[in-house]
Amino acid sequence: MIQEAAAILFYGFGDLATTKYLTDKDQRNEYNPIVRIILNLFGFGGFVLLKICTIFYIFIFVPSDIWIMILLGAFGTIWNIRQIMRYKSKHERRPI
Repeated sequence: MIQEAAAILFYGFGDLATTKYLTDKDQRNEYNPIVRIILNLFGFGGFVLLKICTIFYIFIFVPSDIWIMILLGAFGTIWNIRQIMRYKSKHERRPI
């Protein structure tokens, strides 16, 4: 149960939310070429659908590999948070 929750938290919600934030600012902020192609062809809804299908596939067919999804999701979320911080430091003014 904890593994499934961590997978959904990191791979699902964390990566989706941070990708949405970055691509709303500028489509070029997506550095993953596969995700960029999916976003260009199908939009953010297509990206969400791909994430949902991947999560269900792992849960149903290869539950022993759920740790891979957790690690990939955590890495993707941390990477995107780093990109958000870089974006904000370059584009947002600080109050004087």
